[in-house]
Amino acid sequence: MTLEVLERKGQTVSENLAGIYANFMRFVTTGECMAILAITKNTIKGTGYDILTNSIWPEIAEAIKNLQPIFNPGQPGIFHKNYTLTMEFIADLEKQSASRKNLLTFRSSSVTVDFMQKLQQQKLPVYYQLSFKEISSTVEDVLTSPTVLAPIAANTTDPDAFCLRGAVITLESIQRCWSPDVFLFALSHRFWKLTLQLLARYGSWLQSLLPERAEVLGDVTEKVYLSLSLSSRLFVPVLTNQLLFRFFSLGRACPYHSASRRRRQAGADN
Repeated sequence: MTLEVLERKGQTVSENLAGIYANFMRFVTTGECMAILAITKNTIKGTGYDILTNSIWPEIAEAIKNLQPIFNPGQPGIFHKNYTLTMEFIADLEKQSASRKNLLTFRSSSVTVDFMQKLQQQKLPVYYQLSFKEISSTVEDVLTSPTVLAPIAANTTDPDAFCLRGAVITLESIQRCWSPDVFLFALSHRFWKLTLQLLARYGSWLQSLLPERAEVLGDVTEKVYLSLSLSSRLFVPVLTNQLLFRFFSLGRACPYHSASRRRRQAGADN
């Protein structure tokens, strides 16, 4: 589907990016293009000539670059959707490589390197900063609110309910970091660091409220800061579960809710 067709239909590129990529793949996997790829995979295999990397992909990459509005990080939701679609499309294109050697050639080609660098080094940091600001400000606004200690539901009969709004918002914000509509794999290390920062902020907030429990909280906070120093090299999901349990149990009327306990037990059994 060409840009002219989209304009006639009153659609934007972002609204039909999946259709554009589907047309690209249809071109690659059918008709004359498919026949040429088959020849390079079989008849002249091993000659070092890679039509996918040297001829097809450069043209497609240039066409995608001309659709730059789709990669506007100023609109995080749209950027996330389009970035995800683009990575899935490139993964599908890589599947057309005749061998592992061709795949490595595709990934290391100047076209691929330039395309990914511009996208990941220029666009992703802006997307993350906007996501960071949204998530962290939500937590900060609640923890500094005069009404943060007000009971969430004074008449609740649920023994597993949170008692403090600060605990609710912090946990929801951590879950948002890893939600499908926010998380991007290329930013794993950043969202992991933000998770630990949110836990640390919640811990310092609790310390200011519960000085008599500072010794217990101090031990957990020390682990958070230690994890921050290692987060760029190691992802420790077990530690995350332990920290969530230790921190949020302090904001509850009773131990960690049974649903989470069952999920952790199921994970251990697997």
